[in-house]
Amino acid sequence: MATKKKSKIIESADIAESLENKWPQIKKGNHLTVKTFENGHTVLEWDDEALTREVNAAILSVNQKENNEKRLRKQR
Repeated sequence: MATKKKSKIIESADIAESLENKWPQIKKGNHLTVKTFENGHTVLEWDDEALTREVNAAILSVNQKENNEKRLRKQR
């Protein structure tokens, strides 16, 4: 006969407590990682390549929109 396993229920206070005790706390973004240490010291780590790719992509998208608008004006 098959039995159902009881799932372990984790209280939200337990989750918060376990997160508070992990040092350094790391928040990772697309091109920036922020490390916060227990003593309040913060370190920023930039990913220059990712930042450059995002900036280039933004510039290209703006240029493409401008070119499309110019082309539509010429056609009218």
